[in-house]
Amino acid sequence: MEEYGSSVVSNALVARVQGVLAACTAKNSSSLRQQQCMIFESATVAFGECDLRWLTEPRAVCIGPYTRQRYHGVARLDTMQNHKWLCAGRLIYDRKNPSDSGKIRRCLETIKVRERRIRATYFEELRWSSDELILTILLDACFILFLLMLHADPREEQFDDYRNEELGDHQIQSMVKHDLLLFGNQIPFFVIRALCTVIMPGMPHESLVGGALQLFSTIWHCKPANSMSVRCDQVLHLLHLFYLSVIPDSQRDEEPRARSLHRPFQGIRVLLPPATVLDRAGIRLGPRDNACSFLDVKFSNGVLLIPPLQVDGNTVIVLGSLIAFEKLHCRAPDHVVVTYVSFLKQLLTGPDDSRLLQKRGIIRNMTTAHKTSIFSFLFSDGYHVPCNSDLTDSFMDTTEYYGRRRLWSFKSPIVGPLMLVLAIFIMILSSYRVLNG
Repeated sequence: MEEYGSSVVSNALVARVQGVLAACTAKNSSSLRQQQCMIFESATVAFGECDLRWLTEPRAVCIGPYTRQRYHGVARLDTMQNHKWLCAGRLIYDRKNPSDSGKIRRCLETIKVRERRIRATYFEELRWSSDELILTILLDACFILFLLMLHADPREEQFDDYRNEELGDHQIQSMVKHDLLLFGNQIPFFVIRALCTVIMPGMPHESLVGGALQLFSTIWHCKPANSMSVRCDQVLHLLHLFYLSVIPDSQRDEEPRARSLHRPFQGIRVLLPPATVLDRAGIRLGPRDNACSFLDVKFSNGVLLIPPLQVDGNTVIVLGSLIAFEKLHCRAPDHVVVTYVSFLKQLLTGPDDSRLLQKRGIIRNMTTAHKTSIFSFLFSDGYHVPCNSDLTDSFMDTTEYYGRRRLWSFKSPIVGPLMLVLAIFIMILSSYRVLNG
């Protein structure tokens, strides 16, 4: 019979508690490591349970273990997989001395010593053998490194014979470019930097950032950011590099607050009138040409300047990937892209708003199919925006200016009746003076 009230506990219970605590501690340490460079397989955590294949399914090239495992054997993707071997061969295979495998071995060892760190960057556990993972990372890193080197110095002639062979026509190049920004189609950037040191010892890592910015510069036709404004040691993966290049410098320099993956979005509620309503209120809307970022919206003295946005089939993919990264990663500043999409969603509430922004040169190439649905789909947090960003300031300044204009408008529900009463009073006063002539 058990004796209650005694202070003695069994060794089995102590061992059980010790084992659970050890497992929890290890899991928590792994989570902390993962937060240094999280790569997610699915975006459902950010957007809820809905069909998000468009945000994770590559059209031309698989990058990283998630998409490679899911889409293995897909013919259109296997074609580019073969090109990866050509890129790797160009970088690490000595055609003059085929028996020399020294550089190949050094590259494989470079990845091998970082295998534990690589696995920690992926949020979902990778059930791959060591050799499978190392080979996949080697091919993908060589492919990306090859592209970045091509764009780091377009005048470089040593890769001319491979330039078209690897990427094919313009359509394939565009698909590859956007695939590299897919949410789950990523590998850690520290691997690319490490291989660059082995393959091209004299090449500065900053040129990799410059090559990436040049590669992505044609997206929405924004002016390429200065490569010096994005520090190479800050980059987690290519999507993060692109994110750093489009957010304002002032926002990038701030130290973001740590947040939980499931923390609800916090902010202030702002309601912005549609574009046509702002236009009728006397607020002039126009394009902000030569902006370094599509987020660089400015409002001053009744003029709202918005960088032109190319709307096509890739717009929702890029914005969706940026929003997913922003919502899920602890290093991302507070929801700058989410604020931007909320801004556009409220400006574009109907066909008249769409036509107005197209006429003013703010929205370009928007078809009937694209109208306003892409912004409504991407933004599901009501009209709450973060409290601390330049974009939020422009957002609120526009709303406040419109409110003042509305207050003193004859159509205002307050000013209208007051003006009517004042007109009647003046009429009565004039009649009284005439009668008392």
